[in-house]
Amino acid sequence: MTRESERNQQQTPPGHFSYLCKATKTGVLRFLSHREWITATERTMRRASFPLWFTQGFHPKPKLTFSRALPTGLISEAIYFIVRLTANQLSTSELMKSFNDKSPDGLKLKGMWQLKPGERLNGFLDLWSFRLIFKDGLDSEKREEITEYVKGCATETKFVILDKSFFMIEYKTVEQNWLDYRDVMQTLYGERFPRLFYLPVLREVYCDGESCIPVSDLFDLHGRQ
Repeated sequence: MTRESERNQQQTPPGHFSYLCKATKTGVLRFLSHREWITATERTMRRASFPLWFTQGFHPKPKLTFSRALPTGLISEAIYFIVRLTANQLSTSELMKSFNDKSPDGLKLKGMWQLKPGERLNGFLDLWSFRLIFKDGLDSEKREEITEYVKGCATETKFVILDKSFFMIEYKTVEQNWLDYRDVMQTLYGERFPRLFYLPVLREVYCDGESCIPVSDLFDLHGRQ
């Protein structure tokens, strides 16, 4: 082993700083898989000249951390993830503007906050808020059946008739007792992907403290931007 390679092995990996990001996955981008959406996000950050921190080893890559993979086809207004950067004295507003100028339609950063050492993503994400919109007319018996099903699996449920052809279900779910919208479809129509018009939407993720507020509001209230 050469002296140069010995010195390289003894070098300490560069430090990194963690930033919590809130992004969207809407429009045609909602049909990207979880992995494809991550790739699109990484590429946009490169184009936007983010000072990305790369993992060590034979295949260095940017480090992004997510809580869970969301279903393909879901309209997501609040995807939270952590990205690691090599600098910590950055203007998050300028980084977001640069990202959004370079990003494709449907992928936008809506918030970015620096995390303190030791803070973890799952320490903030407690309640996921969903909305399901269907083009279908349900009789009162079927409506009551699906309402009771959702209430038994989720919290803060609401059933709304929009007009004679459309209805909407809203609910919040927790990680430990996750209610996937595809399970709602299975219960309602006997299949996870029925042949009708419907829109599943992830509206927001909440921090389940005393106030139970959106994660983004929690950071904004404490001036963490």
